[in-house]
Amino acid sequence: MAELAVQHEQEALSARQAMLDLHAKGGNFAAELGRETGDSLLAICSAAFAMDALVGVWARLVMDPQTVAKWEAPGGSINMGNRAEQVLRRSCKDAKTAIDLANRWRVVFRQRGGAVHFAETSGPTVRHPAGIGNVAEVHLTYGQETATAAVDLLLETLSEVESASKPQLTSWVGSMAQVLASLRTKRNKRQ
Repeated sequence: MAELAVQHEQEALSARQAMLDLHAKGGNFAAELGRETGDSLLAICSAAFAMDALVGVWARLVMDPQTVAKWEAPGGSINMGNRAEQVLRRSCKDAKTAIDLANRWRVVFRQRGGAVHFAETSGPTVRHPAGIGNVAEVHLTYGQETATAAVDLLLETLSEVESASKPQLTSWVGSMAQVLASLRTKRNKRQ
């Protein structure tokens, strides 16, 4: 999922540039606006699903088995934002960092929820951050900036957990070193 988040963020960046090129030439950029929104939505959702998976793995390493069993029991799950916070508190160097990351993940989880349970509503148009004019709010909610923020958050979270050097996570960090390096390399190849 993390690789998909990076891939779709890169596609959103590409669509944004194509949209700006068409806009500058006075061309019809609607398809590129749609592509930016679609790829951004996929990047955001992929980042959220990747974090879901990471929280599940890290929980088994840092939480007590009774809590994990309670979370995994049918109907026993807590809100993903709260679960992420509890796991991050035990996976990061300090509580302040864990809380900051968890609060930012709550935003991404809400964005994913909004995408999965989309309720189309009409409303006023809003100014697009690229200056192309006004657009429906969905183009900002699932825009290139929010996709980049979600992928940045994913990589920042991975770096925080990696650098915390928590004994329970040492084996996981070591076994994932090549995957994490590959992910960072792919991200650094952004256009």
